[in-house]
Amino acid sequence: MVTLKEKAEIDSKDYRMWFKLNEDTNIRVRTSVGESEPRLIKNSLGQGSFGAALASSLNIGCAIKDTFGETSSTHIGTLPLNAIVMQDDIAKLNDNLGQAREGCNKINNTLMRKQLAVNHDKCKYLIVGPRKFRKDTLAELERQPMRLGGVVIKHAGSEKYLGDWVNELGCKESIDDTIKERIGKQTSKANDIITLADAPMMGSDGSSRTAIRLFEAQVIPALLFNCESWIGITETQINELQGFQDKFIRKLMHLPVSTPKAILHWDCGMEMMKWRIAKRKLLFLRKIMKKENSNLCKRAILNEVILNIKGLGHECNALSTTLGLPDLRDKFDIITRGSIERAVREQGEISTRAEVEASRKVGDRASNDHKDREYLNYMTLPDSRIWMRVRARSIKGVKVNNKNSNNDLQCRFCDEDANESQEHLEVCKGGDYERRNLKMSRRKDLVIFWRRMTTKMTDWGRGIR
Repeated sequence: MVTLKEKAEIDSKDYRMWFKLNEDTNIRVRTSVGESEPRLIKNSLGQGSFGAALASSLNIGCAIKDTFGETSSTHIGTLPLNAIVMQDDIAKLNDNLGQAREGCNKINNTLMRKQLAVNHDKCKYLIVGPRKFRKDTLAELERQPMRLGGVVIKHAGSEKYLGDWVNELGCKESIDDTIKERIGKQTSKANDIITLADAPMMGSDGSSRTAIRLFEAQVIPALLFNCESWIGITETQINELQGFQDKFIRKLMHLPVSTPKAILHWDCGMEMMKWRIAKRKLLFLRKIMKKENSNLCKRAILNEVILNIKGLGHECNALSTTLGLPDLRDKFDIITRGSIERAVREQGEISTRAEVEASRKVGDRASNDHKDREYLNYMTLPDSRIWMRVRARSIKGVKVNNKNSNNDLQCRFCDEDANESQEHLEVCKGGDYERRNLKMSRRKDLVIFWRRMTTKMTDWGRGIR
């Protein structure tokens, strides 16, 4: 550990404090039949602790650095690359099979010296490049397989690494695999939140926001983890993510699939996926550019500029132009986190407003009064469900809202020559009873009216007058 401390340049006082914190540690082992009796362990790093994970990462990282030194097996521009270590995960980057075989032997010998075992089930190799190159390489590997410690390493077309799926066909396919896998996992969690939404405790604050806050806290971080690395993400992929969020809102608010997406985006107040990802990329680039010049990620971004590669720096420059911000690769020291978040929020508001105004059905809902769309903050969930249907012109049973299902749009509740729209029903003589004791200028009373009117239209459809 002393040698490791020196290699990792750990301060002596920090090292001593860490040692004292872990000296004479009592541990218990949790098994399938319960916990074991406590036992005193001397000179321990605290099994399962953050410190133990950090020490393990340093141990492997320093050993790999000693093994490969300053030699490189591939490069990005002038940036040499060899083996990249993240905690106990080692990725060896190579230009040819000879380098890969040599790397496997060196990694195996290094781990053996450290008395560490290799998880052969997780040892895989990917071949990235043109189709002919991959085909020729696979043919050679069939004749002479890749081995690590005498065990054959299997080929994988797509492999999960540090939370993301890496596909050898390229970035687009990698992002596709990652999004599909995450949506599959988060669907059940989103459904659990919707199931809990009607519990009394979820509405204890008198608003409809609790379920949305849970979605933001539990689902969104897991869904967009490491999205800063999604270089070249397509509109189709963004729409898939946005569709997942929209589906959650529709199910939470009991809205039909035909509900205009514009009103969902405008009224629910949730940030669009496009701008969530953009904000994370910009903040990540700013963070990286503030690092020292020896930082690997910073050097990779600078080499992108030199080689004119359309990577993270290029994408963030395009985003900065759209948001009216300077290029973060040059002006990272004067652009604050708050200014990025504010610019993204304002642009998101502009684009969502334009979407609403372009809608034929709900174009008139894009008012400048924020109170018109802040009802989720003070209405209960049952009331918000009704009011959002009113705002979306999606009240079930209203003829004009379902033109394709009704040949005759004339109002069935009065003798006037008027189409049966939501606006007409609010003043229709046939709804006098439903308007009893209500002030139709008040939003709360309008919700009560539509709850009554929905019941009346349902009974009317059943032949009950």
